[in-house]
Order: sequence, then C-alpha cells, then structure tokens
Amino acid sequence: MPIKGLYLDGATSKGISARLELVSRQQKTLVIISEDDSKQLHVFQLSNLDISSRIGDAPREINLDSGEQFITNNNDGIDQLLRQLIPDGIAPSLMHTLERNVTAIAFSIITSVVFVWLITVYGIPRAAEYIAFNMPSVVVEQFETDRKNEIKRLMDPFIEQYISLPETHLKPRLDFRSGMGANAFALPSGKIIFTDALVNLVEHDNELVAVFFHELGHLRQKHMMRRSIQDAIVTISVFFIIGDLDALEIAGAIPTLLADMSYSRDFEREADLYALQQMNELGIDLDYFRNVMKRLSEEFSDHDKEWSERSDELGDQIMVKAPEFLLTHPGWSERVLFVDEFESTSSLDGEIN
Repeated sequence: MPIKGLYLDGATSKGISARLELVSRQQKTLVIISEDDSKQLHVFQLSNLDISSRIGDAPREINLDSGEQFITNNNDGIDQLLRQLIPDGIAPSLMHTLERNVTAIAFSIITSVVFVWLITVYGIPRAAEYIAFNMPSVVVEQFETDRKNEIKRLMDPFIEQYISLPETHLKPRLDFRSGMGANAFALPSGKIIFTDALVNLVEHDNELVAVFFHELGHLRQKHMMRRSIQDAIVTISVFFIIGDLDALEIAGAIPTLLADMSYSRDFEREADLYALQQMNELGIDLDYFRNVMKRLSEEFSDHDKEWSERSDELGDQIMVKAPEFLLTHPGWSERVLFVDEFESTSSLDGEIN
C-alpha cells in the first residue's frame, strides 16, 4: 500500500509530494516515487533508515543515512509496513500505548500530581537542608559575602541621600557582625551594624531598609552623644543632691539607670519617626516596618523565655514581666500604634495639601 508524504532531498528546503512503496519484502527494499511525474527519487533498504516513534497523531519522519527525509501523516500505514518487513512484528511505542489507554492516562496524571506534591513538600526542603549542612565552608562564606555585598549596594543610595542633607558630618557605612542575636545598632563613628541573625530573620529587603533608616535616625539625632551628655548631667545632679562621693557610686547608679532607660525609649521613638518619614517619602509600604519590628520583638521574647526557662532549671526563679520604665525600647504594640498614628497624620496632611 503506497504511503503518501513529503520528500526532502537534504540539499534544498523545498519538499516534493511523493509516495513510499515496498519493492521487495524479502530484501526489505523501499522506493520513494514522485507524485507529479512518477519518477523514482530514492531506492533504499530498511537497514539504511531511521523511523521516528509514533507519538499521537504527530507526523512520522523517515530519515535516510544519505541525508534525505520522508515525512508522512499516515502513521497506520507506517506501522503496517514495518509489520510486513519485520517478521516478529513491531511493538508500538510506550508513549503511543499510554495515549490510547484512558486508565493509563488517569493513572499517569494522579501519579504525577502525587510525585510533584511529595517533591515539593518533602523532597525539596530535605534536599535544601542536606545541601546547606553539607556545603563546603568556602561556598558558604562566598554565599554570605555575596548577600552582604548585595545589601550594601541596596543601602548605598540611602547613604548618599543622607550625606546630602544639611548639617550632616558623618558618612554612614554598613558592616556586619556574627555571633550575636538579631539586632542592629549605630556607632558614634557612623558605622551601622547589622548582625547576621538579623539578615537571616527578615523576609524582604525592605525590612532591612526599615531597620537601616531607624539606625540612620539615631545618627541624625546624635543619640549616642546626647545619651552620654544626659547620663553625665544626671550623675552630676545626683552628686549635688547626695553630696557624698562614697555613696555616689551606689546611690547614684539607680536614678542614672532609670533616666537612661527613659531617654533610650525616647530616642527609639525619634529613630522610628525618622524611619517612617523616609519610607513614606520613598513610597515604601510601612507594613515592612511593622513586620520587622514584630519579628524582632518575637525574637527578643523567645530569648527572654529561653533565659527564664534556664533560670528555672538552675535556681527555681520566677519570670516577672518588667514594667515599662525598665525597658530600653518601646514594645511592639506601642510601635504599631505609633505607625498607625503616623499614617493617619500623613493622610490628613496629604488631604490638606
């Protein structure tokens, strides 16, 4: 039975309408004949060709070792021809068998979905855990270095903007420290420190931006210098009241400490306000500030809880929540209210303008 198709001679891109016919079953000889003038285009044997597997109704390609190609949509004809030339018959491809079997299709879909789910939920996390804990130290250090350089490049525009502000004498620079909990702090020299634990704690780069602006607020308001001066003034004031150098070290420490904590909370609020103002001007969602402060608050709470549990084991101590005047930072709930108030005020200012 002739099999109609398209013949490509391998030299040009133009196809010739042709048909494939069996010449000798014993010698497994085939011929390609032009449909236009019945001219023989090519004679060959089964051993000199490569036939593509059957996949659905996709055209079959017969590739000759001399570079020619015959393409046909008659898949049934090709299968019948192969069964004639191969005494034992030819088995259909696995893909074609599955495509014609509804049960096999359903089973394949269900198996694929389950496999993908297992890989996503269990395989990938386990693989990531294994790779992370077995990764060479050199690779880990390079990864951490790349991440830190990425964060520095993220903060560079904000540093340049800060330097352009009036009465700015320090050029802030970002650095990183390990071996400490999640935290950030600004030094009088202008260096802002991010701990590695903080970098690992955040879930978005804008949360780091919020923390960075907070620390810039400390530098902008000269909090370290003001704190030192205020502590000195409190100590001198206590000395004049007590009038005894021997008792000053003990009696003066308590009011100095309480005043310092109060000042610290005020400075934190000023730094929060500066961060919110900068984020608002740049159009950065203030939820990033809320989220990172909540996460830090939870981190500190977990640390305090762990310390209390250890204390219970060692000395049966009871954890008592510290009153507000003994805290150096505003609580997270207070900070959330502060952000809400800032957003309300900013909205009113926008409507007035």
